[in-house]
Amino acid sequence: MVVYGVLTLAAIGSLLVLIAGFVGAKPFLALNLKPDATMTEAQLTALLGALRVPLIWSMLMFALGGCFVFIAFFIFAVGTLY
Repeated sequence: MVVYGVLTLAAIGSLLVLIAGFVGAKPFLALNLKPDATMTEAQLTALLGALRVPLIWSMLMFALGGCFVFIAFFIFAVGTLY
């Protein structure tokens, strides 16, 4: 029974980390900047302001997914000791 709990926690954590990667990468892929493009400080400030919300969500999902994976590993490690 513990094995199914560990697998479920690991699956949820891995899925959250995967979603966090897509959420964090999508705004950068949508920018479509040229390699030789130069930006002023005002443009960079506006860009960071626009990317703030997706990056915050990405970091939160990544942290939550990491917690799920860590809990699954901890349960597995403690279960193998006994």
